[in-house]
Amino acid sequence: MLIALVSCAAAAVVWTAGAVLLGRPAAVILSGLYASGVVAVSAAISLVVIRPWKPRSLMTLPFVWMGGSLLRVVGVLGLSILLYFSLPLEPGPFLIAVVLAYLATLLGETWMYVRSIRLIPATGSAAGHDLASSGVTR
Repeated sequence: MLIALVSCAAAAVVWTAGAVLLGRPAAVILSGLYASGVVAVSAAISLVVIRPWKPRSLMTLPFVWMGGSLLRVVGVLGLSILLYFSLPLEPGPFLIAVVLAYLATLLGETWMYVRSIRLIPATGSAAGHDLASSGVTR
């Protein structure tokens, strides 16, 4: 979950720095921060629901990840619509910031899943690693 929150925070920092450097108004900066918050909340909820710390077989892990990604998309869409209609946000900057934060989160989670799968040895236990401690089973 930490990688998702770090990715959203990085997207918020990049958005804020870009808006300040381009001389955009405070409403544009605020839209980017709201968008990063929406994606962070949705990513955290989807990660808690799929429980990535639970040991799973390598055959089910991609399906669980896709389910979590689908849940994150639906959450981002729902929370963005609620936030858009509850606050007076400019639609263009808000949409671009949501996409930027979502892609940063997706990139971070993809890196995390690939790294965790690569850490699993090919034959059960090798070099002091075993499948039970890696959290993924074959």
